[in-house]
Amino acid sequence: MEWRLKVPLESEEVIEEIHVGDIVYLTGTIYTARDLAHLRIREYLEKGGKLPFDLKNSAIYHAGPIAIKKEKWSIDVLGPTTSMRMEPYVDMIGKLGVKIMIGKGGMSDKVLEALRKHKMIYLNATPGCGVLGAKYVTDVQEVFWLDLGMPEAVWKLSVKDWGPLIVAIDSHGKNLFSEVKKEARRRLSRIYP
Repeated sequence: MEWRLKVPLESEEVIEEIHVGDIVYLTGTIYTARDLAHLRIREYLEKGGKLPFDLKNSAIYHAGPIAIKKEKWSIDVLGPTTSMRMEPYVDMIGKLGVKIMIGKGGMSDKVLEALRKHKMIYLNATPGCGVLGAKYVTDVQEVFWLDLGMPEAVWKLSVKDWGPLIVAIDSHGKNLFSEVKKEARRRLSRIYP
């Protein structure tokens, strides 16, 4: 199935209709966040602070863009980073209302309960195509926490028809990466009993 979603989502119900293997295209606002951004979000929340951005029904892209500033910011490269590093923060960002995470390399089954509980999905972006990924960015709306460094800052971006993104984990607990590994082990056990 193919989905064309506007983010932030108007309703979270659509998330439950999306399944592993579906293709998604996004238009609207996305946020980038890597390790240090997730850590700072956690620090803000632990201190009772208010984040400078609203993540309700949003999409977070595990990416560290390369940006250029002339009159205003533009994104030159926007490729995914390894999502598994963000696993400790999935429940936290789910509580903040995030509905879509995007990255590369998959995430383990450790995140399945948080994705089910918060009705979230995880999409895989094609790695190694950062220049192509930047072509879907139509505007840099804002940048937060640039003191963390360009790739670790939170970038609020406008994207148009960004995809294809593959649903690697759905809100029902199916994990494409786990299924592929399980099948590979099964096949190997037949070859090497």
